[in-house]
Amino acid sequence: MSVREIIKENAHLSSMFETVPEYILQRCFIKRFEKRTMILNKDDEINDIYFVCEGSIRVISEFVNGTIHGFAYVEPGDIIGAMELLSEHRVSACSLETVTDSVVISMAITDFMEWFELDHSFSKAVARMVARKFFPTSYDYGVVFKEEAVKTVGRYLYKYALNESKVQGNIEIDMTRQYLGEELGVSTRTVYRALKKLNQLGCISIINGEMILSPKNLSSLRDWIDDK
Repeated sequence: MSVREIIKENAHLSSMFETVPEYILQRCFIKRFEKRTMILNKDDEINDIYFVCEGSIRVISEFVNGTIHGFAYVEPGDIIGAMELLSEHRVSACSLETVTDSVVISMAITDFMEWFELDHSFSKAVARMVARKFFPTSYDYGVVFKEEAVKTVGRYLYKYALNESKVQGNIEIDMTRQYLGEELGVSTRTVYRALKKLNQLGCISIINGEMILSPKNLSSLRDWIDDK
């Protein structure tokens, strides 16, 4: 599949690339990453801009004490490296790890900046993309600190279940307690306590250590969230 063909499959990218100069498009190429691949590590030099076409990519903050917080996701239509480049930094602010097999379009940073500075419609599209990503991230980050841990975990699991809406019957939460803690910026011990409470409330089932959301659990979880 060519770069032009893969762009047409995503509405956000198709609109964004509508005015790309042909000579810049010709220099772009497709890159593929397997699941659980580190695309960038924090402080890595950014040499190319990636336009995400397929897959889901986890954005991770790493702290000096070894704590990891996975606080956002990059999805098709998003751009990797734009924020750093436009803020005049050449190193990645966070680490990025693929959650699924992923496909990106790679563009040289010189081409990206030339297109950004010359094309007003592209500049607006990039600005909208950044705003679309960072508003919910900032909003949800504040909720994590405002709410008690059991509410934060419950809301996260409910959102996870909504993303698995095509699944019939029980929904298996395919992540470790440590991973869940990293996603929410809380300790693994806090996650265990929150899950124990949710289990007691009938909002989740723990079977042989596995986290399960049955239809009945999901209904109880929804009611509990609405009540809170």
